[in-house]
Amino acid sequence: MIFADPPYFLSNGGISVQSGKMVSVNKGDWNRSKGFEKNNEFNYNWLKACREHLTEERTIWSSKSLRAENLKLKIDKLLVITEKK
Repeated sequence: MIFADPPYFLSNGGISVQSGKMVSVNKGDWNRSKGFEKNNEFNYNWLKACREHLTEERTIWSSKSLRAENLKLKIDKLLVITEKK
């Protein structure tokens, strides 16, 4: 089993409300979007690395938000590719 909490690339200078106070959503450069293509490439690469270490009884658990729905699609696609081998 692999559990992942990948970056959501949400550090964009925005703000949120936490405990009634306005707070920055910036977590650092590691969480800053590099653009759609680079973000996709990053997610594909770490998922591919995970797949290479999974057995037949594989499981990947990933934290996600609605903004990260694309991540689930990538996981599903990579696992289907593995099943067809």
